[in-house]
Amino acid sequence: MTEATPGQFTLRGQRMGALPLLSFFLTRLGLAERLQSYLPRGDACLRLAPAAVIGVVVRSIVVARRPLLRARRVGGDVRPGAARAGARRRGHAQR
Repeated sequence: MTEATPGQFTLRGQRMGALPLLSFFLTRLGLAERLQSYLPRGDACLRLAPAAVIGVVVRSIVVARRPLLRARRVGGDVRPGAARAGARRRGHAQR
């Protein structure tokens, strides 16, 4: 075994998020293949395969702190009672 001389090697650090590591383990588990075997596919009405959508949702739930609350930007607030609170803020009377 030979010893390295000073300056022969350099150490480079890089910060990564959790998604590459999570994707590695989900690939090793065969999640995509399992989802494809159980979920329907080939429907012309769908833009994405259901297995791909479920894979994205699983990654979002594991990685993000509040993954599903981001949906309110698109489809409105998903919390119970949020519509009533929003109406009060806008000055609409509750019925």
